[in-house]
Amino acid sequence: MIRSLLVDGYLNDGFDELRGLDVSIQHELLNRQRWVIGSHIRNVITGKPMTLKISHRGRVRLSELEQQLKTGRDRDETGLLWAKRHVLVDLAIAILSASQDAPLSVAFLDMNGLKAINDTHGHAAGDQAIRSFFQAAVATLGARGEAYRNGGDEVVVILPGVGDEEAGKLLDGFARQLGKDVVVLGDARAEARLTASCGSASTTNPSADAEALLKLADAAQYGAKAESKKHDPRVSTFAVGGRAVTTHAPGT
Repeated sequence: MIRSLLVDGYLNDGFDELRGLDVSIQHELLNRQRWVIGSHIRNVITGKPMTLKISHRGRVRLSELEQQLKTGRDRDETGLLWAKRHVLVDLAIAILSASQDAPLSVAFLDMNGLKAINDTHGHAAGDQAIRSFFQAAVATLGARGEAYRNGGDEVVVILPGVGDEEAGKLLDGFARQLGKDVVVLGDARAEARLTASCGSASTTNPSADAEALLKLADAAQYGAKAESKKHDPRVSTFAVGGRAVTTHAPGT
């Protein structure tokens, strides 16, 4: 597979555009390209260490594949988020474009207190709360990335071009917005302000493992949740990478 990607010019630097150059220069560049590709292939075959990076042509093809993958994808039951089964594939593709100039973040958002809402107001009220939670996530983070339902009330957001600092600002904005929205629950018309526990992790490495990055973000979210549980009533919390947890009381 790597050999095919090298030959097709999708990996490492190639000469994608030769039109307009003198014929002798074209021949020289093509011969050089064949030599470089041959050298890469020999390294792959013999198991020698080498650096692989996606070329301009590869990025164009990657963009085409991303658009094809988005066609016909299914959403979750609310219609607000992408279905869970797309998360790993989409994250793996997004990671390929990560760099020092264009970091990639992935965030986990988990609503606090769903069980209490279900027990007090019923599951229909719990479904209302989940929908409001998803709407807040899409409203505050959807413009910067793709949001997925990861089961129950948990959301995963892939944020291309976003590093730790900006991820922190985005999660801060989500927490503040969530705390401002008043949600009406069930036939009793009880009012509530939702809170969340959130965590994110980022990478600039286009060879990073998608599942490992997800686990880092999930671990950050668990740390934030542990801090949130120390407060009564619960507050929104978020942790970015290895940084300390930040808290927001509802309405602040």
